[in-house]
Amino acid sequence: MKPLQHLPARSNRLNGSDAVINEVFSITWEKILNHGSLGGHHFLRLRRVGQHTVHFICKTLLLIVDIEPEVQIDPMHRMKMLRRTMELRNMGFYTMLFHENEIRTYPNQVKKLIENRAEILKMKQQYRNRFVNT
Repeated sequence: MKPLQHLPARSNRLNGSDAVINEVFSITWEKILNHGSLGGHHFLRLRRVGQHTVHFICKTLLLIVDIEPEVQIDPMHRMKMLRRTMELRNMGFYTMLFHENEIRTYPNQVKKLIENRAEILKMKQQYRNRFVNT
């Protein structure tokens, strides 16, 4: 697996409108993922994993949280996103995809979904480690 690479905080390499995406990123970062707010798990913002740029990543849980802009998505883009998700999955990462309006409208529910997934991934890691260390 290639090492994670940091991208500048104001990267414009993401899909969709920069102003809208930046607003949603701020909501996601400040209300949902910042300062180890999910059970002490720390997320990093805008990193490269292999050849892909991910919006948020927790390296300890191998969890990626991505934001999809509210634009009409063509079938080719959906195929690329599916391929991207499969490639990240093959590298051992679990990907969660949220749309802009979900984050703007229901930030607490989005946080709860991410918390639930983080807890499941943590239990899976503990289960694996128990059998690896015996």
